Amino acid sequence: MAMPEVIRPMLAELAPSPFDSPRHLFEPKWDGLRALAFITPGDTWLQSRRLRRWRRTFPEVIAALRALVSGDSAILDGELIVPDASGRPDFEAAVARARMGEPAARRAASERPAVYVVFDLLYLDGEDLRGSPLRIRRERLHARALHWPQEGTVLLCPGAVGPGRALFESALGLGLEGAMAKELDSPYLEGRRSRCWLKFKPFAEEAMWVVGYVPAEPGGIRALAVASPPGRLAGLVGTGLSAAEQRRLRASLACLARSSPPPDLALPSPAARLPREAAGIVWTQPVRQVRVRYLERTSAGWLRHASVVSLLP
Repeated sequence: MAMPEVIRPMLAELAPSPFDSPRHLFEPKWDGLRALAFITPGDTWLQSRRLRRWRRTFPEVIAALRALVSGDSAILDGELIVPDASGRPDFEAAVARARMGEPAARRAASERPAVYVVFDLLYLDGEDLRGSPLRIRRERLHARALHWPQEGTVLLCPGAVGPGRALFESALGLGLEGAMAKELDSPYLEGRRSRCWLKFKPFAEEAMWVVGYVPAEPGGIRALAVASPPGRLAGLVGTGLSAAEQRRLRASLACLARSSPPPDLALPSPAARLPREAAGIVWTQPVRQVRVRYLERTSAGWLRHASVVSLLP
């Protein structure tokens, strides 16, 4: 079979809590950028989750892949991370790398190299493995990665069958984003979000003030602008509310609408900028509160992976 030139990555659903299972492979969840690696004897490139091709953005990773998979035609699935001084993944640094042009990327590759953590093998030397169970794909990947170095630019993602709770706690202790649980008998479901893959993350919850909303039709809300404390904007948050709840909330917020942001509202830091989605925002008086669940705050103060849990009285 000819090697595919594009594959949409399989996606995971969010699980409420970690668990143990002999039917699942548990892996650390890396705080980086999802990337598929396409390797042929004559060409190698990385593909982002949004199907963008990276040929010159991560030159150190491309070079390492060519050396480790020399002579093979293969497609790998994994995550690009940029470690900080303590060795922990720095998500903002990874995003910055992905936006660099070639000269800046080459400088970054020598000053602060990225690491590609491989967790799946989708194609190898004419054989499409996407329909094979994960346990087979991992066995084939391990066989190929036996001689890979334990440290370097391309690493095999560690994993264990069974102890999901312990692996989750260990991942958090290492400063990672959380953990993954993958059914050993599952095929690779290209472009689909499936419960065959589950992700666990340590979320925080906090009561925040609503200072605006981005309308959605008919009568709904695409996102809420929230502040914590009332005078400091924290970001735009997807509501997670039912259509009926969105309509009721929008009706109550319409009575609080303003032509400009609340006078005391400040961005989370001097370096922060409003997200693009804020162009259509309807600003409101900070009277209503919602409970927000989020993973963390960026260095600029914005919420990451946030959603509204409930409306507060």
